[in-house]
Amino acid sequence: MMSRKLRKSKISNRLPLSQTIGDWLFPMTLNTGMRLREILHLTWDNVDCINGVIMALHTKNNKVREIPINSLLSEYFGNIPKKAAFTFPCVRTGEPYTIHGIMCMFNRALKLV
Repeated sequence: MMSRKLRKSKISNRLPLSQTIGDWLFPMTLNTGMRLREILHLTWDNVDCINGVIMALHTKNNKVREIPINSLLSEYFGNIPKKAAFTFPCVRTGEPYTIHGIMCMFNRALKLV
């Protein structure tokens, strides 16, 4: 099998969007146990850093889930600019990412490794 090496400059030019998504997707998943759909549809109205909870509305069984926020996520949410209604909006549209879109970006990133 032939291996190929990527230069750092080539990687950084090809991964900015994937790295941005990884910056928020992995910490959210690991610190909350939230499902991808719940994270993608999370709005600022559903994040309460003062009381330390997230209200997940788009759940698997359509029941509202109250998810505790740890100190790491509370600090993280405090540093995110609140430019759109959604907590993690698509850079181009301001709407939530689709699961299909996330999977495409993930697969593109895997091909580069």
